[in-house]
Amino acid sequence: MKLLAERLVELEVVDSIGTETVRAALEKNAPTPSSWRRRWRTSWTLYHRPYDGRRPMVCLDEASKQLVGEVAEPIPAAPGRRGRVDHEFVRNGTANLFMASEPLLG
Repeated sequence: MKLLAERLVELEVVDSIGTETVRAALEKNAPTPSSWRRRWRTSWTLYHRPYDGRRPMVCLDEASKQLVGEVAEPIPAAPGRRGRVDHEFVRNGTANLFMASEPLLG
């Protein structure tokens, strides 16, 4: 709470603010279980609508992944012995993955 209060003053959102005021504001604006259920129900009903090609429902997702490579060559499994992989790796950058789907279309 203290860090949040200090940051609000630093950003000049307010001249001064106490941690109790920050806590009370966060508590007042916290979502209630019933509001979460209402939002979930509203979004869930979208998936039960019949397909309409003029108004398609498109879902988007995004993920950032780290690309890693092996430092030492992995030793493959052999009869009676599990494969072996060194825990050391080389970082080969990152990749952003984007996916779009139209779930009602199938």
